[in-house]
Amino acid sequence: GDVYKRQEYWGNATTLAIKHLDVNVMAVPPNAKYEQQRRVLFACDAMHGVFEKLLTRLKSIAQLWNAEIEILLIHTKPQSGKEAAKTEYSLQAIDKALEGIAYHYENVDADSIVEGIKEEIIKYRANLLIMAPLQHGFWDSLAHRSKTRQMASGLEIPLLAVRI
Repeated sequence: GDVYKRQEYWGNATTLAIKHLDVNVMAVPPNAKYEQQRRVLFACDAMHGVFEKLLTRLKSIAQLWNAEIEILLIHTKPQSGKEAAKTEYSLQAIDKALEGIAYHYENVDADSIVEGIKEEIIKYRANLLIMAPLQHGFWDSLAHRSKTRQMASGLEIPLLAVRI
């Protein structure tokens, strides 16, 4: 009842802000708790490339927070040789850009990006989720408003949508 309505409203408002504002959006759910240990989950689509500007911002956040970063690579289907090569190229760029901070990769096979992210938030005990809404390809599966709202309304940690 009431909880569902609040989550739906929060998800709708967050979705509108992420899609239509030309600024970074930090969405903090009402039930989020402050945690001393800083664990940042960065969900990205390495196969379609990761922008250097985004990686620079990610590194700045990690340094400012003294945080550890998990780079989440979600696979909803097996990659072809060409796709794997594109992913490897992006991972090399990530390694170069994030040199000097604590980070690691996590590869996850999932039926959907939304479910893969939600499961990894719990497994990694993340304090913050970072995504790039305009990153080519990655939010295609979240393009339907209901899926984006589902992602936003189901979180218990802050979501930082970074504009690139």
